[in-house]
Parts: sequence; structure tokens; C-alpha cells
Amino acid sequence: MDGSTDLQTTLTNLVNVFDAYAYIFAAIDLMINTFHAYILSRKHMRTSSTNSILLGIALVDMVFPLISIKKQTRIWMFGSGNCTAVEGLFETNLDWALYTLRDDFRRCSTWLGLSLAAVRTIAVRNTMNHNFKYVSQSRFGCKLILSVIALSSFLSAFYYLRFKIAENGTYWTPPTECEGYAPGYTAPNYVYQEQALYTFSNAIFRKVYYILVGALGKFIPCILFPVFAVILIRELRNAKKVRAQATKDGNGTKKDLTTRLVIYMTVSFFVIEFPIGICFWIEAAASTSDSKSVATSIITLLNTVYIVMTLTHFSICFFMSTQYRRTVISVLKGGKHKISSSVVSVVQNLKSETTAFH
Repeated sequence: MDGSTDLQTTLTNLVNVFDAYAYIFAAIDLMINTFHAYILSRKHMRTSSTNSILLGIALVDMVFPLISIKKQTRIWMFGSGNCTAVEGLFETNLDWALYTLRDDFRRCSTWLGLSLAAVRTIAVRNTMNHNFKYVSQSRFGCKLILSVIALSSFLSAFYYLRFKIAENGTYWTPPTECEGYAPGYTAPNYVYQEQALYTFSNAIFRKVYYILVGALGKFIPCILFPVFAVILIRELRNAKKVRAQATKDGNGTKKDLTTRLVIYMTVSFFVIEFPIGICFWIEAAASTSDSKSVATSIITLLNTVYIVMTLTHFSICFFMSTQYRRTVISVLKGGKHKISSSVVSVVQNLKSETTAFH
């Protein structure tokens, strides 16, 4: 028991340290992903479903760090000492809404990454099949993004409704040395109270929710990511052999951005999401909800690591995509740099699949 308590205390302290600096990574993440999304939203970049999905990933990743930035902004504005009043009802509701959006769009990022792998795999396997031509179109990517957001938001609705915000019957009173408060000033303390539905019958509804979210958002993608990665690598090798026999220009040696992204996401997903999935199922087995449990602390720490991980998407696209670099240079030069009008799509057809994002 003492060992478990010591571990919980250590993790709680570590979470506090990470939280104190999380806003730095969150701010950097927001700025880089905003610029990343702007580049991908240029007209000459929105030419394929995979490019559209990459844009969708960038947009949803911009939402994840908002709660950390909001909390740090409050500290800058009002401080964090004994003289700082507690959050009011509106601000507490805002926090919970941002936490819900973080849960929602974090899952969207996962599913969109999986969609990217699936679309790329289907496109490569059916390059010469015109019945699958729609899969490579930008419009199809946009439809996928909307579908993913709708399904994920449905699950997050249960996340949001799990708690209600209510007064706990106590009041915050400023210490006597604090200035700026009227005599007798008090402010009610608000807490998150778990709804009766989630605690009914030994919390069966909460347990089912955690198991479902852990499976759909963590474990199943952990299985499908490497499956798509293996199939995609095999299909690309076959395609390169065909090109090598048909041409002598050496195109078969060029890099494929989407494939590298899929491999990168596969590795990073196992490192971050798989442990979180285990923690979800541990919480599902618990009889009560504890915000300071070992599982919850691990989830919080890995969420911080996830913020750092999303920063790499921009660098991968920049160093591996000629067209992306040209667009970045053009934007930084105010549009004066001439952008090639060549095909940008990474999945349009067999001939161009290695000439757009390379």
C-alpha cells in the first residue's frame, strides 16, 4: 500500500511540474499548427484527399492545447496566490467545455491519422481502378473529416454530460491582507459532481464508457495502424517495381511523405496512446472516479507528451515535401516566390504518386 501511495504522490508531483510549463509547449504547438494549417489550406495544396486529411489533423490539433493556454492566461491576469479568487460558474463551465473539446478533437486526430493511412493504402492498391478515383479527391477527404468529427463529438457528448458543476456548500474568503475586495466578500466554490447515471449500479455506465472509448480511441487504432503501414509499404514496393520496369528516371527511389507519416504515427501511437488505453480500462475497473489516481496522472503526463508530438507534423511535411517547402517559402516571401503548378496530390495516379510529396 505504501509503495502505491508513494507512486501516486510522485506522479501527482510530476503532473504539477508538467502543468506549470505545459502552456509553453501549448503556445508553441498552437502557433506552429496554425501556420501548418494555413499552408495546407492554400488552394494549390488542397488537391487530394490526403492533403485535406492532413489539414484536418492540423486543425483539430490546434484545439488540444487551448485549455493549458487558458489556465495560464488566468494566472497572468489574476495571479495564483492566496489573494486570487476562485473560478466562478461561467469560468468553471468554460474549463469543462475546453476539456471536452480536448477529449473530442484528440480522438479526431487519432481517427484522422488512421483515415490517412486507410485512404493512402486504398489509393495505392487501386491506382489503375477508376472506380476508386473518388478516394483521391479532396472532397472525399473533407467528407471524412466531417464524419470523424461528428462521430467523435457524439462520444464526447457523454464525456461532457458525465459531470455537473455545482456549489459544494463552502465559500472562498480573501485573507485579511488581500486588497481590492469589499468587506465581507465571499465566492462560492464550484466542483464537478458525477451524474447519478454514471454512478448507478456500481458505476456500470461509466465503466462501459471507459471500455468503449479505450477500445475505439486507443486499442483498435493501435492494431489498425501497423496493419495499414505494412500493407502500404508492400504496395508501394510493388508500385516501384512496376515503375522501374516502365521507366529509367529513378522515380522509384523518391520518398513518400504519407507513408513516412503513417509509419511515424504508428510508432508514436504505440508509445503514447496504448498506455492511455490501458489507463482507461484501469479506470473502468475502479469503483470510484479519482482525479489523482495513478492512471489519471499517467494520462495527464502522456497528454503533455502528445502536445510535443504534434509539433513534428510540420517539420515532417517541410523536410519531405518539395511542394510544401515551396508554399512555405512563398508565404514567407509574401507570395512573390513562384509556386510550381505541378500536381500536388500524393495519390492522383501512379505516375504522380511519388512526385508531389517527396
